Amino acid sequence: MMKSLWFLMCLAAAAALLSSCGSTEERVVAQIGDYEITVHKIKQEYLAISEHARPTLNTVEEKEAFVRDVVSKEVIRIEAEKAGFGELAAANEARDAALQNKAWQAYFEEEIRGKINITENEMRELYDRQDYAYHIAWVFTRSKGLAEKVLAGLEAGRSFDDMAELYSIDPSRSRGGDLGHRTFGNMPEDIEAKIASMSPGEVSGAMAYDGYYTVIKFIDKQPTEQMDFESSRVGLESTLMTKKITDLQKKLAEEYREKYNATYNDDVIELIAQRTREANRTETGPPGRLPRFSEDELSLVAASHDGAEWTVGRYAERIASMRDFGRPSYGADTEVVRSILRDYMTGELWVLEAMNLGYGERDDVVRAADREYEMVVVTAFHDSLVKDVTISEEDLRTFYDENKEQMMTDALYNFAIIAVETKPEAQEIYEELRAGANFATLARARSIDRRTRDNGGEILETFSGRSLTQFPDLYDIVYEMKAGEYTEPILVPPGWGSEGWMTLKLLKMEEPRQLEFDEIVTNLGPRVLELEQDRVFGSWLAERMEAVEVHINADVLASIDFSLL
Repeated sequence: MMKSLWFLMCLAAAAALLSSCGSTEERVVAQIGDYEITVHKIKQEYLAISEHARPTLNTVEEKEAFVRDVVSKEVIRIEAEKAGFGELAAANEARDAALQNKAWQAYFEEEIRGKINITENEMRELYDRQDYAYHIAWVFTRSKGLAEKVLAGLEAGRSFDDMAELYSIDPSRSRGGDLGHRTFGNMPEDIEAKIASMSPGEVSGAMAYDGYYTVIKFIDKQPTEQMDFESSRVGLESTLMTKKITDLQKKLAEEYREKYNATYNDDVIELIAQRTREANRTETGPPGRLPRFSEDELSLVAASHDGAEWTVGRYAERIASMRDFGRPSYGADTEVVRSILRDYMTGELWVLEAMNLGYGERDDVVRAADREYEMVVVTAFHDSLVKDVTISEEDLRTFYDENKEQMMTDALYNFAIIAVETKPEAQEIYEELRAGANFATLARARSIDRRTRDNGGEILETFSGRSLTQFPDLYDIVYEMKAGEYTEPILVPPGWGSEGWMTLKLLKMEEPRQLEFDEIVTNLGPRVLELEQDRVFGSWLAERMEAVEVHINADVLASIDFSLL
């Protein structure tokens, strides 16, 4: 009897604790008329801010400022919905798109990434395979037929660079397919085995690669300077994670295409391929020219799965939104079109599976979708309130006079580079320059950077000081240079050009200068108009905040410890 009583008392205590927690979250922090903002809502709004941007809210003043900001947003939302902006098709479309996207992300984290297990033995095995870095170039295509066209072109004397630029759908096409030096771990095992067996200058046959096809050129291999195993652990785990995720996604995609009855209409696919070839008859001109279809052809169904169809028109719209190099182009065949349709449908099937598993009903997913909806609603409402705001030339002149000291041109730079693979090569070139060698001549003879080599190393693009700040180490060097000077060997910054080392020469620099009113008046217009719109909208909001009854419960607000969130 005593044990039973003790058990019931424990249950009662637990229930009281849960009830207390629930009531704590539902306590009202602020009220806007009859509308209540709870502790739970405030915490949600705080956590919705990206972690690195979240404000520190320790003092009463800091907390109250944050809550007043939340209240302001709620006032705007309430007024926007009262005015009917909640019925906008664009708002509901944004919500649906966000719901699907967030559901897929949650599904990915739990059903794909969350299912991956990496063992110690796998990391050690990969570590043992990374003693060499392999320098390769490739042409990456959607069909075996196109890969074989690449091989035929090479046999006819065409360069690998040309074949990559014409046929590859990989961004490396602009570098002649050059992927630089890379260690093993990310590619399919049969591809890596083939690379390991190749000799410098050798070109592979057409090889299947995760549903695509590739032709690989082996350039060379270099021993790597490996860190010890423990220091490499994070990188090894990341490499294995990426590879396992890719493999699992490929397996699941095949299962879902079967589960949701993905089918293809070969006759319509052949029609699309034929029209694509007609639009891209020759290898001259821009790649990926768009095919044209008749009104009747646009309604034909090329592929479908449970709940969705891919008509020719829908396919054409999606192709038009792709970057030129990714579009089907010269020699496009049915396998190319089928591959594109497969990828499009697979993307839809991921979302379909996520929604069927209930990820679209999760609180965090729904909240994220609601935020996208509210953003469109509030933006449309704001625009309606300020649409009649205008500014005069006198307004522009006044703004210019008050702020002209800040209206300066950016510094402009022109560079030339000599890029090589290793630091010793770069040092050798640097010494030759110091001895009087001509920079342009050395660039043409020695640089590995294709886009600048034929120009004597000159980069045709002009860089602004602002654009250089994305390369902070390089910017610090350039900032101290004068026109005609060149650097000692430095690492090529990621995103700058071919991997390796380079000597950089400052060809010309244009100093910042004061902009005159006539030069900047066109650009000032949108800026000053936006400021005036902000003032008008701010005045409206201030009036609404006074008109509605806003009450903040200081005691409840003080009890929230934001540092624990």
